[in-house]
Amino acid sequence: MLSGDTTLSKNLIHHGKELDLLIHELAVIKPKLIEHNHKLKKISDYHTSFQQAKKVIDSIQPERTIFNHLLIIGAEPQKLRQEIQSFFNGRAELAYDLMIVKL
Repeated sequence: MLSGDTTLSKNLIHHGKELDLLIHELAVIKPKLIEHNHKLKKISDYHTSFQQAKKVIDSIQPERTIFNHLLIIGAEPQKLRQEIQSFFNGRAELAYDLMIVKL
């Protein structure tokens, strides 16, 4: 299932049970940057935070998740990759340009 440019969706959780693959967007913005920038706050409101992504994955339990349409501001991509691997027990990864997904 491909989830587009969106924030937390109860509809996705309802219809996404027993997925082999979930492709979902992810926004990781350093909290201090959001506190001092109203434009970033508005942008972050329309995207899925790390905590919301965890809720989606915990609810759906897909075999594999790939995060795409990444919005990473104030975070180190390599460190984020490691955190995602750890946080989601190896069931999730960050997409990259020209990525090939084997099913």
